[in-house]
Amino acid sequence: MPKILPITDEILQIKARLRELQHQQLEELRARRRELAEDLAHVEKQIAEITGAPVQAGAGSIGEAPRKRAAKLPKLVKDSDEYKEIARNIQTILAKAPTGLNGKQIADALGYQQMNERNRIKELLNDGRFFRKTGQGVSTKFFLR
Repeated sequence: MPKILPITDEILQIKARLRELQHQQLEELRARRRELAEDLAHVEKQIAEITGAPVQAGAGSIGEAPRKRAAKLPKLVKDSDEYKEIARNIQTILAKAPTGLNGKQIADALGYQQMNERNRIKELLNDGRFFRKTGQGVSTKFFLR
């Protein structure tokens, strides 16, 4: 077994001490962050009392309600009345935009705000019978056929 040199032993001690100090510093920073969060909450409460506005809860705040998922919508059935109606609405929108629109712009024009509503029209937009598309991914644009 190789003999540990005094210098190597000293290096190991210094590294151990460094890890200890880093851990201590991390704990101090976390404690400071908690104190600052409490101070901020106190200041926001005072602002809310003066303005009469409710206290704004930050993202991930303790006691914040979990996000609610939007209800699942049924898929569009190809060649159903609803499918054809939405296709006509999209055709009307695209007729006004000779340079084409991306999927988000079309969904916004239809009044679809939630992602589950927007995702519903993807299949219809990719239907080659009604629309022509150029590009890939986010830069995909749709045109009238």
